[in-house]
Amino acid sequence: MKLVTKAIIPVAGKGTRFMPATKSVSKEIFPVVDTPVLLYILKECADSGITDVLLITRRGKEDIRKFLTPDEKMLEDLKKKGRDSDLKLYNEVLSRLKITYKFQRDDLIGTAGAVYVGKKWAKNEPFAVLYGDDLNYTEEGA
Repeated sequence: MKLVTKAIIPVAGKGTRFMPATKSVSKEIFPVVDTPVLLYILKECADSGITDVLLITRRGKEDIRKFLTPDEKMLEDLKKKGRDSDLKLYNEVLSRLKITYKFQRDDLIGTAGAVYVGKKWAKNEPFAVLYGDDLNYTEEGA
């Protein structure tokens, strides 16, 4: 049996249940305590042996890509203030994953549409599908 090293994460939703907050910030990067939901999900991917992640997004959700793009200036500013540990999890997770972005077509909506968009990217290899706004907690070892 082949190991799963790829994951598709649909993040193209409009977040209408969280309006008006989602008008300016995608729900996938809303924080739970002090960490964006998507970062928890990406950490789970990395901890599970996944190395390649495809985020299926849509036009207008550039904030997700911006969030996942390392910002050297911000890192330097935090280091100067002695707060570089604030980005420890962020840097650790992103250093372990190759993240690719594809847009979901308007005529292919929902999870099935996202998986269809990722079909070619997966190259007939097994992959996981995780939801970019779905967070579950279990005790370690459970």
